[in-house]
Amino acid sequence: MTDLDPLLRRAAALVPDEARSDAGLSRADVEEYLDHDEFEVAHGILADLHDGAWQGEEFWALPAEAAGLMRLR
Repeated sequence: MTDLDPLLRRAAALVPDEARSDAGLSRADVEEYLDHDEFEVAHGILADLHDGAWQGEEFWALPAEAAGLMRLR
């Protein structure tokens, strides 16, 4: 497990069950990708969940920190 896993799992835990990305993906999909160490894919799904009042500063800070660790922009 890398430092990315706990950051992205904490972000995923903040996602409500009914939230979906533009592609129809959910928190369960993020968790599935994390189970297979597919951190960039999981991060992409989280970044695509841009449509909810539930998304606070904590939610956005976690994927942002993970992006820095992955050297994503």
